[in-house]
Amino acid sequence: MINNNSKTVTVEDIQNEYPTLGIPHFQRGLVWNDDSVSSLLQSLYEDIPCGSFVLWECNNKSYGKNPTDSEQEIKYLIVDGQQRIRSIIDAISKDNNPDQKDKIWCVNLKRLDELSSFYSEEEKEFPLFMKISDPRKAKKKSRFSYDYLPIELLINDRPIDSTNYSNLLNVNDSDKEEVLRIIDTTIRQEVKKILKREFFIKILDKKMPFEEVISIYNRINSGGKKVEAEEQAFAALVSVYLQTNDKIFDLFNAVHKKKEGQKEKVRDDVYARIKERNFGFKFFMRVFILESIYHLELPLSAGTLSFNLVTSSKFKEKLNSITKIQNSSNAAEMFWNDVKKIVLYIKSLLNENLFCDSFQFLPETNSLLPIIQLCIRYPRLMDNSCPDYDSYRKRISAD
Repeated sequence: MINNNSKTVTVEDIQNEYPTLGIPHFQRGLVWNDDSVSSLLQSLYEDIPCGSFVLWECNNKSYGKNPTDSEQEIKYLIVDGQQRIRSIIDAISKDNNPDQKDKIWCVNLKRLDELSSFYSEEEKEFPLFMKISDPRKAKKKSRFSYDYLPIELLINDRPIDSTNYSNLLNVNDSDKEEVLRIIDTTIRQEVKKILKREFFIKILDKKMPFEEVISIYNRINSGGKKVEAEEQAFAALVSVYLQTNDKIFDLFNAVHKKKEGQKEKVRDDVYARIKERNFGFKFFMRVFILESIYHLELPLSAGTLSFNLVTSSKFKEKLNSITKIQNSSNAAEMFWNDVKKIVLYIKSLLNENLFCDSFQFLPETNSLLPIIQLCIRYPRLMDNSCPDYDSYRKRISAD
């Protein structure tokens, strides 16, 4: 139960008190996408701390509105934590009515450690929690019709029997009873622990002026910066190739050579958020992705060109596969070695053939993508021992 002396609050407390919580008129709308909600649910499932909430004790209806249109009196307005609170309620609510919703939040059984022996690694591509059409009501069977169960089914102790649910499992018939038993015991208990996860909470005094509450809201939401896509990709890459940091640092120093009187470059210099045209961390990651797409034989599309490629399970599987085929320590090391050659080659083209002594004068880097792809497909272009090396450079520079 939430009260003015509360220091922490559980997900179950939020669920019970939700009809008395209001959204102040100064709050933004719901902006989280399904990926953000999925990450939150997985963190709660794994008992990873998920921040804090700030509420304002206020029953003045003119300052806000209950998101459920509940007729109960508003006790608190949500100053910080709206996205998380409403996302949690959407996922676990006892009033989750599939007939009134296009999609509901489900647990991906294939990603659970307790059931890993029943599924192959290739089947574990999608996140642990996903918002999909209710698999119990799907008329046309799709890849999301099997091995997914609604969260609220598990959390709210709804029965799971073989008559109604064995047809939702894409495992051997002989294994279905055992899988259902594990779900109804171990998995249910693990998912229900979400209700007991705690958040720190701060209750603002009801005597606090409305203008001061808005000031706190603005202050909370103006600080910090979201982790960028290329930074997420970098973190994922480090998990499969620990020397990624060394490779990027080495490449940065090779491109931006230390001038006389300059200090040695430190880590923060290398990972600073600079524009891609300045040949920094973001540009290096972009070239690495193009290199990976080619050698891992992935289709060239908007999806594979994004930094999210590196965070996908398919990328890791392909990388491990080619590492085994090449019988090398890690395919990522080979890719980074090629990236260094490509970046330094393009740098020399810009410096020597196009007289561009500062990358800051480049309008953008998209125009360099065809050259990058040429270098990836035809590495001989960069070989200065090749008889046609100079003519290749002139043609590429002219184009």
